Amino acid sequence: MPDFPVLPPIYRTATCRGEARVRAIELAEAGADPATLVWSDENKDNLDAAIVLVPDQKLSTARQIVLVGALGLSDALSSVLPAGLDLDFVWPGGVRVNGSLCGGVAL
Repeated sequence: MPDFPVLPPIYRTATCRGEARVRAIELAEAGADPATLVWSDENKDNLDAAIVLVPDQKLSTARQIVLVGALGLSDALSSVLPAGLDLDFVWPGGVRVNGSLCGGVAL
């Protein structure tokens, strides 16, 4: 079994030690392809992932992708959480399950 998920061909994958967000920024500044998915393999108990995006619009408009990311995260979590758990978001990007902060979405 691979150390990373099998993704559609549009995605590139990269692992790192430390924060995935920091590595994704480094890769983006170095010209990484859009849809490069970076995740940290440092802690097997937590998922720390980031994706490189290259917007074709002004940043003020492109920032709305955070809301789309939050919806995607909600769908993904809802598919694996037991029925009846309460899943909600805390502004500006936190994710709570049954009232406990468990993650977040950031730009």
